[in-house]
Amino acid sequence: TNIFKDNASSPSIEATKALSVRKINDLVTLKPAGRTQTLHPDVVFKLTRQSFEFVLKYQQEVLDACLLALSQGANKSAKTHSNKERPRERSSVYTPEIHQNMSMTERGHFMQTKVMSTLNEKGVKAMGIRQVLPFEVLAADKYNAIRNNESLFELYGVLIGSCQYLTGIISARRQDELVSLASSGNLSPNKSPFEEGNEDIEYNLIFKLKKSGNGGKLSTNKIIERPITTSLAKIIWRLEVFNEAAISQGVVKGGILGLFNNLDARMCNLSKPDVNTFNAHLDLICDYFEIPLVKMNNGELRRQYVRQHQLRRFFALLFFWQKRFQGLEALRWMLGHTDMSHLYHYISSNEVGDILNGVKATVIVQGVLNKDGELEKLKSIGELKATLAKKYNAGAVVIDDLESVIDLADDDDITAPHIEQLKAEANLESNLEELLKTGEISLEPNFFKVTDEDGQVRETFNLAFQVKAV
Repeated sequence: TNIFKDNASSPSIEATKALSVRKINDLVTLKPAGRTQTLHPDVVFKLTRQSFEFVLKYQQEVLDACLLALSQGANKSAKTHSNKERPRERSSVYTPEIHQNMSMTERGHFMQTKVMSTLNEKGVKAMGIRQVLPFEVLAADKYNAIRNNESLFELYGVLIGSCQYLTGIISARRQDELVSLASSGNLSPNKSPFEEGNEDIEYNLIFKLKKSGNGGKLSTNKIIERPITTSLAKIIWRLEVFNEAAISQGVVKGGILGLFNNLDARMCNLSKPDVNTFNAHLDLICDYFEIPLVKMNNGELRRQYVRQHQLRRFFALLFFWQKRFQGLEALRWMLGHTDMSHLYHYISSNEVGDILNGVKATVIVQGVLNKDGELEKLKSIGELKATLAKKYNAGAVVIDDLESVIDLADDDDITAPHIEQLKAEANLESNLEELLKTGEISLEPNFFKVTDEDGQVRETFNLAFQVKAV
């Protein structure tokens, strides 16, 4: 503060009493901090399909094999020199060529050489598993081996990452809410979706609602329930059964688990998740399924890695994108027979609504980039450029961003998006989000009824993009 300084101007105390956030906002527009880059729809849809296919194909087999391996390994000694098959180095029978790389512990030796023979041979062979333990961090060709399913415990990480991803996309919850899910009892009603007679149950997922508290800290508020698909309920139920079995067999660190647990190969136990392990599991699926690379300014190619705050936008984005992208039929069941106008009301009025303007900004940018799309052909695009120029009094930069994004998107030689393209898109989305908040532009669906080829009347919509007169 300058109040007590002689060489600085000091505001009148009476004048400061009249200050308010509203009056400040009337005088100046403060742009929000840089927003997280929205994942391209093709990336999201493909990763969703791949995750579902992986979970449906491998979940039960991977969980069963991991539980058997962990329970056996946990019963072996982890003390140094407990491996009776490895003689001491000073012993006359010690042969470096044979014993040097052999584990000194009974547990390590068992997990390296014997545990595979105790697993279901047919299931292990079908998955391509060649070892139980994960690969060394710097192991040669590690990631190709992981993609070939050669390590059981690596597959567990991919499985958990896939389950996290699907839960995060379908529920649109905050990361802390997913990390804090219990080891079991997360479904309402708490009934097996696999049992006969439960096929028509509509399941909810139970959350501890996290909301911003004082100082921006997250605090637990109340318990809520949100609807999920039956397919996700089955995935969660299998995880819960696995967690309960792990607890009963004593392969749990600290006796407490969450839903998406971390596996410690050396200790042969599971531990409850935290933010770091949650993100590490998401990283695993990005590498396993080979999410597209991004070209950096120095020519280096780097992998994109997804985070939960990006996935929260997916459900709302799916609403806007459902008529545009090929392959979306495989995901259309997520909207089921929901009335479109009711669904939009849900998206715009509940917890997902706090990200709706960001979603709309993404839809506008992608609509402009799509040369065959309706949005790019609208005269409103010219009005949008003028609005951006007037709004920020530095229009050339903003307009250049828009044009450069379009130019980069038109470059047929690009096999990996350039980092500058992503930055330009992110900057443009940030500006558009601000215009949406102030009402200077709008993007809203207009709903109407149509009769499809089967004679069924269904509700659909067109998107109306408007720019206020400048």
